[in-house]
Amino acid sequence: MLKSVPVTSYVEMMVCDAHQARGADVEAVTAMTLPVVEGGTSPSLDLCEECARIASEALLRAFGMDGGESVPTEEVRPVEVAVPPRPEAAAEGGQDAEQSDGDFRDYCARITDSRSARKGQRLVYGTQSARAQYERHRQRVAKISAAERSHFEEWCRHNGHDVNVTASHVVFRGWLWEHFPTKGREYADALKARSGDANGTKERDENRVIREWARDHGYVVSARGRISMQVRHAYRLALRESADKESHAA
Repeated sequence: MLKSVPVTSYVEMMVCDAHQARGADVEAVTAMTLPVVEGGTSPSLDLCEECARIASEALLRAFGMDGGESVPTEEVRPVEVAVPPRPEAAAEGGQDAEQSDGDFRDYCARITDSRSARKGQRLVYGTQSARAQYERHRQRVAKISAAERSHFEEWCRHNGHDVNVTASHVVFRGWLWEHFPTKGREYADALKARSGDANGTKERDENRVIREWARDHGYVVSARGRISMQVRHAYRLALRESADKESHAA
């Protein structure tokens, strides 16, 4: 049996499931795990502050804990969570879709949640957060340098891992950071040089625009550092309202 090793993860922004279902991108700040449903899984929802409050109030009302009348026991129904269809579903049973789904299942079985609020907990197969974390790692594997790929393939041969499985690379990186941190940093810097510069520039440009908009509309924002979720949400709402007005005017 192979020895499990710590895995170094990167925390990135998660999107609120409730807003995403309506076509909006709002940052999630908490995760809500629902009771076990048919099939033995516990669906996990990533929610923004507003949706988390709405969901909590709805549960309190349902059980009569808000001072109102509770819902009769016979009327309580299990909560059903609609998981957005995977992009691979269009293949409907194709070999590529089956292979991708098998890789995703294997990833959820072997790799833990990277979000700070749920760090180290088991990933729930089929949830948006699990899919997003898996896709980030899968895309990262596709961009690694030739030197890292050669090292990774050699490590897989010596340790009995499948080089074509995404989780294998995550485990490899965890092993690398634990035993050879200098080499891990070298590979991370090479990856950033290949793909991170463009993303970093785009994010800085967007943050600059949001800060200028926020100051013009009475919000207090710092010159550097993280922009609050409330300010980002307000900015995106303003953009959508502006786009709607332009479409109606046209």
